[in-house]
Amino acid sequence: ATPPITGKVVQQYSPPDQVQQMAADMPALLLLARLEHCLWPAVRTPLHDLYIQLIGEDSFKNAFADEFVALYPSLIRRMSRTNTLGDVQLLDLSVQIFTVPSLVTRLVRERDLIGLQIRTLLALLEESKPVGAFSDAEHLFGNVLARLSQDVQYVLRVPDIAKAFLESEQAGVAWAEVCKHMQAIDPHSRAVTQHVEWENRSWTHAFSVALDLIYIHDHLLVGFREALKG
Repeated sequence: ATPPITGKVVQQYSPPDQVQQMAADMPALLLLARLEHCLWPAVRTPLHDLYIQLIGEDSFKNAFADEFVALYPSLIRRMSRTNTLGDVQLLDLSVQIFTVPSLVTRLVRERDLIGLQIRTLLALLEESKPVGAFSDAEHLFGNVLARLSQDVQYVLRVPDIAKAFLESEQAGVAWAEVCKHMQAIDPHSRAVTQHVEWENRSWTHAFSVALDLIYIHDHLLVGFREALKG
């Protein structure tokens, strides 16, 4: 009986005129965010609608953003372990957080947001390195890494973030490791003894990841030029 009750409570407190009242119950809302993967699926849509309304309140926005960043690696990890697409999930709210310049600037400074994202990206690439991994992980490279790369781009579009990233030695090392793992990430042995009747298309996943990383690299080059001007 608990899931239906939770859904009714979320819907009851969703009207805009009660946003401030609901924001005052911040600890309970943050707990729901942590446990969202355990909730009844039908609850998630009204719950996310409520989050979007509450993000307009500065106190809730900052607390929710801190919680979201703390959960971010586990959210990406959870997404990589399920092939179900289209389900509403907490990760969908990244655009609400990573496109707010003042919020992103604080999260980069206080929570090492960009470093956290790059380290999460590196961890996924390290797990995929064994030969044949791309052929067995279409979802991981076609959806998860694409999503993570998009979130990194949101953050790097904020003025001065790319420059701050390049000034961080630890983040720079992590990005160099990402580039290193992309070298020969999906090798294919040339067949010389028999006719090839079937062509492995797993290279397309590696190609897509490389394109996503090129966009990130472009943002970093902009930051590098800004740093040289300074």
